[in-house]
Amino acid sequence: MLKLLNLFILKSYLGPFFRSLGVSLFILTMQFVARYKNDIFGKGLDTWVLLKIFAYASTSLMVLAFPVSVLLASLFTMGNFGENYELAAMRSGGLSLQRILRPMIIATVLIALCSFAMSSYIVPLSNLKLYSLLYDIQKMKPAFTLQPGHFNSGVDNYVIRITDKDIDRDVLYDVMIYDHTTGLGNDRMIRADSGTLVMDPYGKYMHMSLYKGVSYEVRYGGVNNEPGVEGMVRFYFDSLRYNFEMAGFDLERTEEEQFSTHQYMLNLQQLSEAVDSIEGIKRTMTLDFAERVAPKLGLDSAVVHAPEKKLGASPANILDRFPKGYHKPILQQAIARVTESQVLTRALQSELDFTESEKKLREIELQGKFSLPLACIVFLFVGAPLGAIIRRGGVGIPIIVSISLYLAFYVVMIQGKKMATEAVLPVWIGVWLPNLVLMPLAVYLTFESASTQKLLSGEVLRSILGFIARLLLYYLNPLFWLWQIPPVQKGIIFVLRPVVRRLFPERRKDQPRFRVRR
Repeated sequence: MLKLLNLFILKSYLGPFFRSLGVSLFILTMQFVARYKNDIFGKGLDTWVLLKIFAYASTSLMVLAFPVSVLLASLFTMGNFGENYELAAMRSGGLSLQRILRPMIIATVLIALCSFAMSSYIVPLSNLKLYSLLYDIQKMKPAFTLQPGHFNSGVDNYVIRITDKDIDRDVLYDVMIYDHTTGLGNDRMIRADSGTLVMDPYGKYMHMSLYKGVSYEVRYGGVNNEPGVEGMVRFYFDSLRYNFEMAGFDLERTEEEQFSTHQYMLNLQQLSEAVDSIEGIKRTMTLDFAERVAPKLGLDSAVVHAPEKKLGASPANILDRFPKGYHKPILQQAIARVTESQVLTRALQSELDFTESEKKLREIELQGKFSLPLACIVFLFVGAPLGAIIRRGGVGIPIIVSISLYLAFYVVMIQGKKMATEAVLPVWIGVWLPNLVLMPLAVYLTFESASTQKLLSGEVLRSILGFIARLLLYYLNPLFWLWQIPPVQKGIIFVLRPVVRRLFPERRKDQPRFRVRR
């Protein structure tokens, strides 16, 4: 019976998990596409190249999609159990919340291990393929992405300028073309009122049709084929057709080894070795600096060879020990040595800062390979108890709660990495900051859902607010602690008692309160 119950819970959990994984991965991939849309689209790329970009991006972003998928799946599962009274039936049968969550915990641990394996070995390879391909695409010449008001030189031997364009109809307005095909400069210029731009179906040529314009062409002539201006030819046209060859616009791949040293392309072992090698580089740089600066700190040759005066007492100024003719060269060489030492020190400091920043980037990536898989387990203990408390299934409240929690997690993760890079926080704290923030919430929600006393009830909240008020008004107030000291208390009473008596005089017992008129 328990095996069937475990299978039922596991099936109820894995179904929403894979659906949430697909939706989350689609959203993250669309975010990636929106970031690089100017580099990907409009360049005549093959469908196979676009599919490879989407596949590599989806693989790289899958590690980020695992935590939010676990959160959504746990909220869906426990919310549906609570809404359909299945959770109450299981608890009435003697099963604790820990026993109900056991199949989900085992599945989440396996998901976390899968996330760790992917982030350690598969994602670096996918990043290498993805970013090397994006780099090659960015180097491609834009396929006639003409910007109005700019001189566009994306086509070999041509400079094209337009005033405006209609993207829907592919119409260009006020077109100017400078033809440099002869290699002799601006020997031909064409200007037209309007034009159209059409891509060849095979991607080999770009056809431009110009309407109502004029062409200016310089004719050369000279002796022995030497260039010499002979005259200028001008003719008007109603329509003119230009064919631009698309040679040189094809995608040329770069060797992937050029990107293999980036922290995103290194696996777990390579990141650890990179951190150790950077430490060795820093030690080598420091020793080399010491060897180069040590000769500058020795005795100056001008001082060594200078004759000293015979003085009875040591002078206040060391230059007085030498003849005046040696003062200037001694000072010049000293200033030169100090200046050179300062230059070497600044250069070393700059190199050490750059090396330290590179080390931090690799340490952040190394710690991130452990923190993101653990975030899956943390999100399970946030989502499952929260779903048991809310007792709402469907796609309403669980999605709102999941998006809010994951956005908070993502913002804290980005800020933590930024603070770790800028040395505001240690690297391990900056990377693990989102997990450290969510762990108390996970513990609190787990105890809330597992205990009989409702920790989120109004009475408990009132007691918490009362404790905070007492803490601020009494326990953190220095006057409260001074009042607890008997001598201070007696002194305050002794000083304030006359003032209080003057402000609030006491009535005598035998004094009549009313006056009776006769």
